[in-house]
Amino acid sequence: IHETVKIIKKYKTPLALTHCVSAYPCPYDIMNLDYINELSKKYKIPIGLSDHTPTIYNALGAVSLGASIIEKHFTFNKKLKGPDHKSSIDKLELIDMRRHSGNHPRMGAVDVCPFVPLTADSMSHCIQSAKDLSELIGEKIPHFFYGEAASSEERASLSSLRKMEYEGLESRFNGGEWINEDTRMPDRWSGIWGENESRFGAVAIGARNILVAYNVNVNETDAKASKIAGSIVRTSGRLIKKDGKKMRIKGLLNHVQGMGVPLPSSSISQVSMNLQNVSETSMHKAFEAVRSIVNDHGVETCGSELVGLVPLSAMLDSGKWFCPDPDNASEEELVQCAIEGLGLDFLRKFNPNVSIIEWAIENRGGNYE
Repeated sequence: IHETVKIIKKYKTPLALTHCVSAYPCPYDIMNLDYINELSKKYKIPIGLSDHTPTIYNALGAVSLGASIIEKHFTFNKKLKGPDHKSSIDKLELIDMRRHSGNHPRMGAVDVCPFVPLTADSMSHCIQSAKDLSELIGEKIPHFFYGEAASSEERASLSSLRKMEYEGLESRFNGGEWINEDTRMPDRWSGIWGENESRFGAVAIGARNILVAYNVNVNETDAKASKIAGSIVRTSGRLIKKDGKKMRIKGLLNHVQGMGVPLPSSSISQVSMNLQNVSETSMHKAFEAVRSIVNDHGVETCGSELVGLVPLSAMLDSGKWFCPDPDNASEEELVQCAIEGLGLDFLRKFNPNVSIIEWAIENRGGNYE
């Protein structure tokens, strides 16, 4: 080690050392983590650990001793044949929902896994795919079927399944407070709340038609006007409470889920929406509705954001709204009008060749200028 470090330092090449015991899996009693301190003191360079033990605890111990690099093998199944899988970590060991917080509703590390048909006759295949994924997961992670794959009509709505979110799951699964017994329990689960459930939570697996995840950017940091706009435009509207009574007032737009949230990373806020039927409630309709509401509160919009994929028809529909001469415009020109009118480049460059479903299938790919 000494000669190697000496030669590399001579040529002023960046260098780090990792302590490693080459046994698969490595017994804990021969790890000798104290050697990390010895290497650090002797060579005055970054020191790490190449860890072949079955768990993550030696890696945590190494970090406490000053290790700045951790090398750990990863596997999707520790039961696979071969010496390395038993000493690797799997997905659940990298996740701990007990340490997670955020603005968006969720009941697990993978909140929802939808299968989406791209042709009119493929919904049945998506439903079967949801069932196949359930078989692959087994009882290791609690999961619900939702949408077209739901086991009952009451369980079709994702929002009804994840009420009280991750934080309420343990109490809910163990007989605590819950509003509807038909949606209380997952479709498949071991029935015992343990370490896996605490780390991962639950997931909804289903099949649904194309949903456009669309966020309108609002030039404010506290999300005050954004929350007002979200509660007005979403289909469920507002729940009014008075003297122990409740009344729901329907929202402005159809087939829309929405909420206002701050986006500290960009020093703005957003009205985050799921457009569940973009042919009825288009992106430009949602954009203009939000813009009108926040303008009434003295705040401006600053573009918008598409998350994931979008049908070409939705882009063309919005392009026609913003284009001065839509009847004589090509598809490419209408798409560009939609990008500019909706401000889809505000947060990052929007590439229609990879974000529009039909163009992505055509494998247009590449850079978009």
